[in-house]
Amino acid sequence: MLRRFRSLNSIAVTATHFAIILLIILCGDVDSLYDGNTDRGLYVLTEESFNPTVYRHIGPNRELRTESNLWIVQFYNSWCGHCIKFSPIYKALANRTQHWSAYLKLGVVNCADDLNRDLCTRFGIRQTPVLRLLTTGSHPANKGEDVEVRHSTTNLLQTVLDVMEYQRTPRELQPLPEQRVGELWASLPRSVNEVAVIVEPIGSHVGKEALLHALPNLHAIALRRAHNNNRALLDSLNVNERTTFVMFLDRLHPDEKGLVTLESLSRNSDPVAVFTNAIIRADTELTTRLRIQRRPQLGPVYGDTTSPAVRRPMQMQVHSASSFTLSVQTAVSGQDLNSAVLYSLSNEIARHNDITGREYETLKAYVTGLIKWVPVRPATLTALRILETSLRRGNGITGAEVTRLLRASNLNVDSGAIEWDHCKGSVPDRRGYPCGLWQIIHTMSVRAYEAGLLSAATVESNALAANGVLTAVIGYVEHFFSCGECSRNFMKGVASLRRNQVVVSNADAVLFLWRAHNNANRFLAGDLSEDPAHPKQQFPTLVQCLDCRNSADPQAQTIVWNEGNVLRFLREFYGAKRSAGATFVLE
Repeated sequence: MLRRFRSLNSIAVTATHFAIILLIILCGDVDSLYDGNTDRGLYVLTEESFNPTVYRHIGPNRELRTESNLWIVQFYNSWCGHCIKFSPIYKALANRTQHWSAYLKLGVVNCADDLNRDLCTRFGIRQTPVLRLLTTGSHPANKGEDVEVRHSTTNLLQTVLDVMEYQRTPRELQPLPEQRVGELWASLPRSVNEVAVIVEPIGSHVGKEALLHALPNLHAIALRRAHNNNRALLDSLNVNERTTFVMFLDRLHPDEKGLVTLESLSRNSDPVAVFTNAIIRADTELTTRLRIQRRPQLGPVYGDTTSPAVRRPMQMQVHSASSFTLSVQTAVSGQDLNSAVLYSLSNEIARHNDITGREYETLKAYVTGLIKWVPVRPATLTALRILETSLRRGNGITGAEVTRLLRASNLNVDSGAIEWDHCKGSVPDRRGYPCGLWQIIHTMSVRAYEAGLLSAATVESNALAANGVLTAVIGYVEHFFSCGECSRNFMKGVASLRRNQVVVSNADAVLFLWRAHNNANRFLAGDLSEDPAHPKQQFPTLVQCLDCRNSADPQAQTIVWNEGNVLRFLREFYGAKRSAGATFVLE
């Protein structure tokens, strides 16, 4: 039991008072948020498959290039909470656009996979999730252009439609220039006698999407798009519509025009589906008259396309307390610390091509902090000291050089060496590294605080100073932590701290980081990225430290913390006197 603190045992509350609900997750090992066999319209890419899938030998010199279609590739980390949240959105986009493959293909690369480390480094992936656009004719040396990550399927689809229009892929997506109907017919092959023109306001996405849904299914009708400010075209057609509509024109019967408008739709109609179906129906009627055999119709396959990454069913089983013992972590795990250090070195720092300037100073401070304050295995400590020596001699380093130094010290930096203890998730891709990084952060800050109490002369008293422990932690999260949204949210709290304080004591640094962690837990509670067997809670829990709260009511909406007791608890949990990995059991 933790010294100085009452546990629930001390007030005669035992596990026999609880009915424990366990989540039994029926799933095998899954090392990716995406499955190329079941996620329609997605290419799951690896270092080995990327070039053969994305590029082709083109031209007389047989150069590797992308073909006439665009590629959008998502680079992600399978442990990243925001990547997990984004995965159903990206899957829904892939399903909705799967039949656009002649113009657009979507891929994914898991940067948490050792096998993809060099690929993610090649594309300069530092934070995830990242969407990269590879345009027509892109060379393998091209890192692509960033596409904004949107947090709804509708917004992401609209962004992709705008990208495709800007890239003129397919050409039918480009709005017609100012021209009369005669000029339109002159621009089409003589063999084409019918054309459908989608007219919509600038900024609308209805016509763009309908065009792309219809285009792969057309055999005889030409399809074009125009803006509703194209007066030359609309005046020549005697049309005054200002909303989105589809006009059907016949070269041989110019007086016969068909018109489908938004106003003609019922209130609950999906305009994209109505316009798409109207165009395909007109093409079907024409191919029937011309006796042209049609291909099977292509389109989205709606269904379970937005399900979480863990697809297999979960069963709830209720166990009585008499058959269950509750293990409560009472100290940081040395195994979690060592694994988190290995991952941060080999999968985050090593992915940076060039580390100079502020990043270089941050790396030096971080490595020095690890050596001073974080207990790791002897082989890891030796590698850290070799890296620290190299960093002191120079003013820049590459991620590849970091990896070389680690391997030269005989440190195993492959994923097989990374094993989680208390940070192990109950399902794949949950907890793991984010949990481990928090353990590093708290351990560094607590042990720097303790060292300052023992010998103030050897430890910087201002945690925000250039060589302060908080500066090292902040620098790592800002420059190297690869969960982009996590880093940005953390830095918002840092910005607020810096506005109000210039000097932060090491004790206050410990509490600032503790509050930041609890804020993250509060934000992510109930989120798709949450481990079902380890729900996000405010730390420490009532079981771990009853005296850390001014109220023992577990149903209280607002927790009033006793921060003096919290600080003492954190010293007990992360401090140098604790035996790493210790637990106690409620019986």
